[in-house]
Amino acid sequence: MTFAKRLLIPPERDWGFEPLLRSHSLSMAFWVYILRSASTGALYCGQTSDLDHRVEQHNDPTYTGTKTTKRRHGPWTLIWQEEHQTRAQAIAREAQIKRQGVRRSLARLTRTSGC
Repeated sequence: MTFAKRLLIPPERDWGFEPLLRSHSLSMAFWVYILRSASTGALYCGQTSDLDHRVEQHNDPTYTGTKTTKRRHGPWTLIWQEEHQTRAQAIAREAQIKRQGVRRSLARLTRTSGC
């Protein structure tokens, strides 16, 4: 039994609203992504649960939680992404890509996917 199934609210209970857990799955996607700097061509690899928001943060000059992409000039463009079911899987994949080198990994990933 999955976590989402154990938390379902019984349909016979009248809550006066549509329970969120009945209408939406609790599964959350986690993403590993690669960004490219439009000005320098530098690459950055990271992981997140909210890809659009994270890319915005990388390009926001007032946001200080993205130190690597602040030291290198942007703007940063999303060029590759991969979905994972758990944060642990995404963290492991990010580490693998960084160990192999982001540029080398990107070349291999785009070659094997036909991009």
